[in-house]
Amino acid sequence: ACDLEFHRPGPSYTMDTVEQLRAEVGEDEDASIWLLIGADNLPGLVGWHRVAELLEAVRPIVIRRAGEDHGLPPELEQRLSTGALERLRAGVLSLPPTPGRSTDLRAALRAGDRTPEDLPEAVGEYIRQRGLYGGL
Repeated sequence: ACDLEFHRPGPSYTMDTVEQLRAEVGEDEDASIWLLIGADNLPGLVGWHRVAELLEAVRPIVIRRAGEDHGLPPELEQRLSTGALERLRAGVLSLPPTPGRSTDLRAALRAGDRTPEDLPEAVGEYIRQRGLYGGL
């Protein structure tokens, strides 16, 4: 994780961050940029800025929890190249159920819940200290 996006004025896109990181580390073949994304965010991925290019530039890791859909959204399959789809599928990890998905946390905060019950105390403190998600 890095804080480059917090310091960038205006809209901030993941691809811009990847380009900035690549410029900083250079084209060293041993320097991979990894993108971790929850499977619950895959349906929205099709709307991301320069998504096809992004998935070619990073090593995507998709965290899938028990009970979540196992396939890629059809819109994503139609829009991405075969290479990008292969990279995305190769990076899918299945994990046991865990509390505190970021999607659920954002929804709870939007609903006015300042301390979601399944949020570990240490995580809540980290979020407060750094002003993430509106600072709780």
